[in-house]
Amino acid sequence: MLRIKEIQQGLQHLVGWEQSVGTQPRISQSLTESESGLTFNAAHDLLTLDNIRATLPVMPAAPEWKDNVTYSKGEIVNQGGTDYISLVNDNLGHQPGSDFNADYNDDFGDGYWRVYDQLSEYLRKATADGIARMANRLVEEKTINKSSKQLFERKNLFDVAGRIDNRIPTSHCLVGYEIEPLKGLGVTTQIHRIGLQMTGATGNVTVYLFHSSRKTPLATLTLRILTQKGYQWFSQSDLFLPYMGGDMRNDGGKFYICYQQDALPYGMQGVNISRDWSREPCGGCNTGDVNAWRSMTRYIRISPFRMPVTANWAQNPELPDIDTVAYTPTTCYGMNLDLSIGCDLSDFIISQRGIFAHPLQLQVGYDLLRFVKNNPNVNVNRNQMNAALQMDLEYMRRDVEKAYKALDLDTEKMDSACLACKGNGVKLRTC
Repeated sequence: MLRIKEIQQGLQHLVGWEQSVGTQPRISQSLTESESGLTFNAAHDLLTLDNIRATLPVMPAAPEWKDNVTYSKGEIVNQGGTDYISLVNDNLGHQPGSDFNADYNDDFGDGYWRVYDQLSEYLRKATADGIARMANRLVEEKTINKSSKQLFERKNLFDVAGRIDNRIPTSHCLVGYEIEPLKGLGVTTQIHRIGLQMTGATGNVTVYLFHSSRKTPLATLTLRILTQKGYQWFSQSDLFLPYMGGDMRNDGGKFYICYQQDALPYGMQGVNISRDWSREPCGGCNTGDVNAWRSMTRYIRISPFRMPVTANWAQNPELPDIDTVAYTPTTCYGMNLDLSIGCDLSDFIISQRGIFAHPLQLQVGYDLLRFVKNNPNVNVNRNQMNAALQMDLEYMRRDVEKAYKALDLDTEKMDSACLACKGNGVKLRTC
């Protein structure tokens, strides 16, 4: 298990790009930051900004921005002669460049738009892809060595839907599940899907994910209910609940995944399944449920809850005082979760990121050099370049292998359930 986006964020400035001498081509200043002092350009003489730009396809002119058009994340528009890229979905009515500070917003944006430069965006993606490829390779190697494992295989909290007449009356509260990861460094819960069983109406349900260490939500999800027949499932790719790490600065704490009852579409109510989450399921009823419950509760504790909030709470959603939590062990509020629990190297990679500088430099350099070799737009004799680069690529591939082999990741403090040898830690090696 890896929290790829967090690793990409944590390592994004580990190795930087060297700015071109002169005025063109210039890249976003944030791309030149390097914690290690290494640059991707230094991986090979041909990895110049000029050569990389020459391989990029010719882009059509961006359409003019319009205030009545809703833009999706990644869409490019032109405003006042400058191209901008949308940073969010459902981007409506936010004029690009209206409140920009060139020194900051060109690199990071104003929350809705960022100045678009094709080369800068390509290098951002190449760097992020290289980080992901490197991290995934490490986990694959640990899996081969049986040092990384799933502790709780994917399973729904409920395998059946509730009785349609078992409606949950509104309590004018924030309702859902409190999820408490139990102490286990390197152990992370992942929510793969959220299931909602609602009756009385269709429409949008806004689901929030909070952590007890901060007021603002970690995630805000708009889930559209289209049916009243059993659970409707919504896949999620980035809902991780680690014991530590991420946006949380302290070990432990509790997560709250919930919705506001008063914000539901008119007439909509959750459908309940009366399982008592305060005790072990009935062994005579379903042995599988008992075994799953025992396995899951080794690592997390799940408690249905409600908290009072004002009717207009959704206008500024913040986690209420958790001392006001009322636990409701037999009420599920029409919410189901498809989750798993596994060993997670993300925090170890981020905290020890310095050892990944050289492998990352070579990995991204190798990927880009291969791209330059195969691209037909290179402004040199392509046959001559291919012959020269093929040998260089083979040498670089061997260097990449050596860099991975030299890695030594300290996982001594990882939960013993994730280690091959209890208490001795695991050294990350390549065979």
